[in-house]
Amino acid sequence: MDLVNAEGVPIGRYRKMHIPGSDAAQAGVTTHLERRYFEPGDLGFPVFTFRGVRIGLSLCNDRRWPETYRMLCLNGAQVVLIGYNTPVVLEEAPALAHLRMFHNHLPMQAGAYQNTVWVAAAAKAGLEDGQALIGGSCIIAPTGEIAALAVSIDDESWYIALTWN
Repeated sequence: MDLVNAEGVPIGRYRKMHIPGSDAAQAGVTTHLERRYFEPGDLGFPVFTFRGVRIGLSLCNDRRWPETYRMLCLNGAQVVLIGYNTPVVLEEAPALAHLRMFHNHLPMQAGAYQNTVWVAAAAKAGLEDGQALIGGSCIIAPTGEIAALAVSIDDESWYIALTWN
């Protein structure tokens, strides 16, 4: 994942640390084949300055682990930007589908609160390869409160201006 400036020039790169799933499909299980295609990142948790703001990056499953937020904040992050895609239903636990959005937001809210950092998370939503994705893009304040939230599980866009004193 690259952080780019207004001219589209990369100013920072993050490589996903927590690689879920397996390297082969498994019957009856929502298989994330990430281990087939990726290896854990080798860049650690770097933080980059963009327009005077210290920004940390994170991808998908990394948002679920407290170490991600802790390391980014220890490296000076004021904002953590996260991109993710997550299935609506896990084949192995369909009874828990009603908790998917809660489980999506909970670790990000905890990470924001526990580290006093802003979190902005953008979800890939809709259908991909027959799999419905949850959406749930949000901006979370350092208090752990959701300051802005997508109102559906579909792709949405909104504009929020943050000012830094």
